[in-house]
Amino acid sequence: MSDINFKGVTERFLGDIDRSLQDLAAKSAMTQAGRDAEGKIELVLGGMKHLKIKIAPTEAWENSCDFLIKLGRLFNRSHGQKVKTAF
Repeated sequence: MSDINFKGVTERFLGDIDRSLQDLAAKSAMTQAGRDAEGKIELVLGGMKHLKIKIAPTEAWENSCDFLIKLGRLFNRSHGQKVKTAF
């Protein structure tokens, strides 16, 4: 799917991670809701291993770089050993 619509697929992944990080920040990691948010983040990050990061042509390279920058910012905002390890 990422071969067809890379930008749309990556935006969906990033949006899911962003919402889950906000949920995790609002809830304690020790509660069931916090553990559920951590689990969701792990699942979404695990699904991202199927993304195809391309370096050619130039437009694909730029899209890949934008995605990796946004992913790095989300990593910077994340907390907890399980979430950091999943990244």
